[in-house]
Parts: sequence; C-alpha cells; structure tokens
Amino acid sequence: MVAVYAIALARVTGVNPVLLRPVIGNRFRRQLADVVCPASQAGIMLLDVSGTVEDVIERTGPASMNALKHSYYDPEQLDELTRAIGLERGAELDIASFVNDRRAPAGPETLQAMAWTADDYAKACAASEFRWAGERNDPVERMFVNIDDAPDAVLLNIETDTRALSPGQIERVARGVEEIAVGAALQPGMDTGV
Repeated sequence: MVAVYAIALARVTGVNPVLLRPVIGNRFRRQLADVVCPASQAGIMLLDVSGTVEDVIERTGPASMNALKHSYYDPEQLDELTRAIGLERGAELDIASFVNDRRAPAGPETLQAMAWTADDYAKACAASEFRWAGERNDPVERMFVNIDDAPDAVLLNIETDTRALSPGQIERVARGVEEIAVGAALQPGMDTGV
C-alpha cells in the first residue's frame, strides 16, 4: 500500500522520487521501557517510483525498514537541516508528507484467500467509496495518510493542507491508489506511468 500510494502521489504531483515520512512506534528501545505515553517518530524515506509497480514494491520494503530503523533523531536538528538546505537551494522545503500504515499483517491464509479474478476486482471497485470527511481550520501537516483495515477493504484516510494539494488532486491520489493496486494485481509488470 505504501508503494502504491507513493506511485499515485508521484502521478498527481509529477515529483519523483517521492519523499515520505513513515510513522513508527519507537517503543522497542530499552530506554523507553518505563515511559507511559505515546512514543513515535517519523522516519525519512526517499522512494524512486519509476519502472514497474513490482520494482517499486521491492524498493519500498528495504527503504521502509531503513527509515524506520533510523527514525531516532533530534527534530530540532532536522528542522535546522531542512531550513539550511532550503536556503542553499533558494526554496522553502516542506518534508511533512507522513504515511502511517496501521493495518495488521496479513497471514498466509489471508493471502491465499486473495486469489481474486478480474470480476472480483470489478465488483470491489464498484462498491468502493470516496467521500470528504470534513474540513479543519487548524494547522495540519502538509499531508498525512493513514492506511487502516476495514471489513473486506482497506481504508485510506488522507488529511491534507489544500495549499499543498487541491481537493481535485487529493481525490486523484485516492482514486489512483485503487486504480494502481487493481491494475497491478491484474497486469503483472505494469509500468508505474511515472
């Protein structure tokens, strides 16, 4: 899902490689064993989404693990580095493009049961739904995507600052995720179109 989301985002924005900030719960560090609070931080992952969808999926696994493994850093130092690079390049950089895949891992029995046909995908796509969940006037990150399990589906929740992506672009990203996932399932070796 992260790979497919990155491809959809690159198709809409025209930017490749795609910078994503995967969210990780950092509780596995011994120093946090006695802490009673949420403990998470976002890694930094730059993902080339050219080639086939399978190529991008193969790149995403190691890139995600590397980003998550090294997600311990001083946020103030990251802000300073981002500002310095922005000044160097003559542009304000915004690296606030977060992705949080909160789905439970699929077991072998689930993966076996997912041997779908083109008709199965067509029915599922016909039943899929896009809707606007609401607006907020308080500051949000430029882009924050949660990927969740839903009964017989995947729920993609995209929260975006419309100064970064227009409502039309946001909808194209969401619909693109479905289109790319289904297309790749039915057509092995499908080009990402990026």
